[in-house]
Amino acid sequence: MGKRWLHLDKETHDIAIGKCRHRHGLQKRGSLSVIFNLAGTECLIKVAGANKTWRKKQSWMKDVIGIYDHSDHYKAIALVKGPLWEAVDVADAGDGR
Repeated sequence: MGKRWLHLDKETHDIAIGKCRHRHGLQKRGSLSVIFNLAGTECLIKVAGANKTWRKKQSWMKDVIGIYDHSDHYKAIALVKGPLWEAVDVADAGDGR
């Protein structure tokens, strides 16, 4: 199963982070990646195994700003290359930023 970058606002992140951690952990693909913008209002979460079937079961998916996969991940990369984004340690990703 492929990885997906999910572009979320802060409120959706707070709802989704537990489900994303669980799904990613089932794939045994290393650490979950989370990047916030400096304002703390939006983030990208890279989730292994976030296929269409799984995403359809998540009620919070209706609030996702964007979904990027291997074919268009360059869009996610372009989003976070600017000075308004920062990498965040996974341990801090659910701390109510």
